Amino acid sequence: MINLQLLEVSQKGRLVIPGKILKRLKLTRGTKMILLEEDDGLLLKKVENSPLEEFESLTAEGREFARFKGLKPTDIPKLINRVRQRKK
Repeated sequence: MINLQLLEVSQKGRLVIPGKILKRLKLTRGTKMILLEEDDGLLLKKVENSPLEEFESLTAEGREFARFKGLKPTDIPKLINRVRQRKK
């Protein structure tokens, strides 16, 4: 499910997540989140497991996708450099 919301940063730098989303994702006070910063935005993800388990799960998915696409470990630095050059 994709849900697009327009949020506004408060004077204190906070974002308010709409109540319907909080309920649907079962986000309550103290829920742990991962924040991934990219050049043009942010990705916020609920942590179901410990941060290390979550990280290992995400990287395992990335490795599986790379294998599916036929990428080798030696291809990764080249791809990273290519993307960095595009962003300059």
